[in-house]
Amino acid sequence: MLDENHHLIQCILDYQSKGKTAECTQYQQILHRNLVYLATIADSNQNMQSLLPAVSARHGGQGSPLTARSHTLPRSRFPACHLQ
Repeated sequence: MLDENHHLIQCILDYQSKGKTAECTQYQQILHRNLVYLATIADSNQNMQSLLPAVSARHGGQGSPLTARSHTLPRSRFPACHLQ
């Protein structure tokens, strides 16, 4: 997802430099959705760790199972950034 966000930012910058603000909006919306998703995961993991500090100590300090859980968001179907 970080690579996707990097690509989105590059497209936004390219379109902005060419004055194509309408095209920027589509990419900004996708980037916003991705960032909100990542922030929600980070907040959720932080809240769970503060509620369950004994879990990580019980597993030999290797972290709680909650932090190892994989969170996936379906790949967005954003169009390729084609500038002319």
